[in-house]
Amino acid sequence: MMSSNRALQISKLGVLTAVAFAVAALAHAADAKASSPTAHRSLGDPEIVQYVLDAENYEQQASEVAKNRASTPAVRQLADHLGADHSALDQEFRSLGLPAKDSDLGEELTARSQERLGWLNKLRGDRFEEAYVDYEVSFHNSVLATLDQVLLQNATDSALQARLQELRNKMAAQLADAERAKDSTERRMIRESP
Repeated sequence: MMSSNRALQISKLGVLTAVAFAVAALAHAADAKASSPTAHRSLGDPEIVQYVLDAENYEQQASEVAKNRASTPAVRQLADHLGADHSALDQEFRSLGLPAKDSDLGEELTARSQERLGWLNKLRGDRFEEAYVDYEVSFHNSVLATLDQVLLQNATDSALQARLQELRNKMAAQLADAERAKDSTERRMIRESP
């Protein structure tokens, strides 16, 4: 009887986890469809700079929330790492001295990011950690696609082009870090399930 109850509890956890991932995947698919980077092909350098600054700002805010809410070392380390990296990247882009100008693409990023921050601020414990690492994976995939399909193709200033390539490399490394934190979080949740 005891093993039957445990199997039922594990089965329920599996169903809940699958539902959570399905909802996250649908939300990401809706975000991706609504803000397809290829629909914004005419960005100039000022719009590109503003998009990057907006992305860096969101990452710094999200990492601050995670630093205060994370209860596991893997998620706390990810938040610390991303916060420090994006603060430095923000300064690097500001040091270019290029003007910044809002664009539809940047405004969409800001709106989605503010919505996600509001959502993250409402969560606690395992739900927070799972949502945070899921969104970091999704966010980094989205920004990498925008870098590849729009920003790198439209930048005209050579210093901006070089910084965007550096950003692309750092974002790819951060994506790998976020995926490792996600795997660690999922394994821990499975081990701790009743």
